[in-house]
Amino acid sequence: MKRIAFCLLILAAGLGLVSCARERLSFEPTEAERLTQKEKFALIDYVRGFVLSSKKLKLTAEEKDIIRKTDPKVRIHYTAPKEGRLNMVWEFKAGRTLSALCNGPLQTRNNPTDWQINLTSGRRINAEDPALYGITD
Repeated sequence: MKRIAFCLLILAAGLGLVSCARERLSFEPTEAERLTQKEKFALIDYVRGFVLSSKKLKLTAEEKDIIRKTDPKVRIHYTAPKEGRLNMVWEFKAGRTLSALCNGPLQTRNNPTDWQINLTSGRRINAEDPALYGITD
């Protein structure tokens, strides 16, 4: 009997956590809860700074110039006010791309510290148009 009660308790706790997660995924921010243009610019500038000063990334002079002079494509999926997943992408020649990802609070006062930077080469062959899957910019 104790095992059944314990299993029911664990099941109830699990269902409670799942229901909380659904609410967080369906968060629709108001304009005041989104990042302002100034805050987005500060994050882009922050990423530019550490990408351009990185000794590990093998960027050409032309690619560094693109990073300095052009804004990346920015996508943000909000999970709470000014919090969520942010993705910045710079595209270079020959299919090379630099992407910067972070999760969590996106406040520029305390810049996110969990950035992941990826430099990829090449394009997928026979890649489908994202619009076919309902993905738009």
